[in-house]
Amino acid sequence: MDAGTTGLRTHPLGGKEANLPPVSTTGWVIVCLASLSAIAGAVVLALGGGIATVVAGSVLLGLAAIALVALVFLVVGEGEDRDRTRHPRG
Repeated sequence: MDAGTTGLRTHPLGGKEANLPPVSTTGWVIVCLASLSAIAGAVVLALGGGIATVVAGSVLLGLAAIALVALVFLVVGEGEDRDRTRHPRG
């Protein structure tokens, strides 16, 4: 069976076809913004030497961490929503 035509994706650990939910667009946006913020913060910290650059770099790294924690909560919430949809009476 071709995974592309059946809507199934291969699980990275098991190698078997599984009905895994698609990654949400919001999740990808959060990952991209967090990555950009982390890279920018690391660059600012590496290249700067003053107080302002240390503060700016730390803020960017902090924003990346906050975004990634928010992503974890988003993924858990989406999973709970899918579970409620599949089992409406509990």
